[in-house]
Amino acid sequence: MRTGSSAGHSGQVAIFWDYDNCSPPTNISGYVLVSRIRDLAHEYGSVNLFKAYTHISEQTSTRSLALRSELQSSGVSLTDCPRNDRKDTVDQMIIADVLTFAMDNPSYPTTTTIMLISGERDFAYTLSILRLRMYRVVVVAPGLPGSQINLEAQASFFFDWYTIINGQQKGEKRNTILPSRPMESSTSGDRPRPHTTSTYFAKPPERHGRNSFYKIFSD
Repeated sequence: MRTGSSAGHSGQVAIFWDYDNCSPPTNISGYVLVSRIRDLAHEYGSVNLFKAYTHISEQTSTRSLALRSELQSSGVSLTDCPRNDRKDTVDQMIIADVLTFAMDNPSYPTTTTIMLISGERDFAYTLSILRLRMYRVVVVAPGLPGSQINLEAQASFFFDWYTIINGQQKGEKRNTILPSRPMESSTSGDRPRPHTTSTYFAKPPERHGRNSFYKIFSD
């Protein structure tokens, strides 16, 4: 597990944004929002892919139409995810695209960063597979108590969604299992440092029930 700031990393970054799970606040334009996400991504390399997944047919308000235009103008590819009487359409499409991206870049896992913007815990297994293949996984999720613990446990780096989009210099991660710890400023003072699992544990935490998982792959 890596700790500290990742400034200076060279490589490629792919961003997969669960738009409905991490929806933009009404007081921030799409231009500013993308700029703040992009600034974080550039800590790990150049952005080769930036996709947002949503039910476009349901985004009909004037604000939604304007925001979609701003996102597209900022380089975000909007992917329509029709529900078709299913609630997990977005999740399935993101998982398929994430794994496809990883398969298309099998020779460069250590210089490839996959950034997931979502608080949906069902992505945890997919992220764990990517980590086993040595891909760097960055998760940006709402810091609601206990909601993102599964995602954080599988992430190389974890950031709070609201801290990033509000452009705050410091933030505090909150959940009910890992001890609460304020984010530290990086050495340059212009970017909050990420939370990593190794910040809290020197070895895989037994209370996460992952000992059997590690044993399977170590045998």
